Amino acid sequence: MIRSLKEIRKEANARSKQDGVERDEEGRVIIDVTVRSDEAFLSDYSVDKPVISSDFADFLHDRLEPIPPREPLLLRIHGDCIDEDEKPLYESALREHALESYKKTATGFRRNTLLSSVMFAIGVLGIIAAVLCSVFPTNAVFTEILDIFAWVFVWEAVDLFFLERGGLRAERRRALRLYDAKIQFLPLTAEPQN
Repeated sequence: MIRSLKEIRKEANARSKQDGVERDEEGRVIIDVTVRSDEAFLSDYSVDKPVISSDFADFLHDRLEPIPPREPLLLRIHGDCIDEDEKPLYESALREHALESYKKTATGFRRNTLLSSVMFAIGVLGIIAAVLCSVFPTNAVFTEILDIFAWVFVWEAVDLFFLERGGLRAERRRALRLYDAKIQFLPLTAEPQN
């Protein structure tokens, strides 16, 4: 029997409401991760500092996405292949990934500010030119094109500064929370500890 989209949406909404986030005794949001093989955790390309693999980074990003960026985190890594000597290395790799993500968003923040400022300035200059063209006798089509050109630049500046900047801010907060996350290593067969 084929179900309607309305039925599927009701079921999905009900399941998403009952999937509340799990927290430890300190109020940190718990993210459980399973590592079945050491090779999948660290990147083979890092020379001086250990960094997590891109697959693991994507998985972690997917797990962090629905969590509000201001929430403190507890990362529980379950795996029988992780020995005591590797734990500091893995923790360092996770923190390095978080720091790199933070630097990347900080660069994006600066780029966003500079680009939106330049676009706004170009838009304002275009509006001034359009006003001057409307005062002096010129081609009306050229004046209208100049006006549209100017407003497109002003709108892009507003979009970059006020809308895209929010996403960058959330990513930056998420990276800081991951950097500050409490990390626990547990065997695969053990019950979670808080």
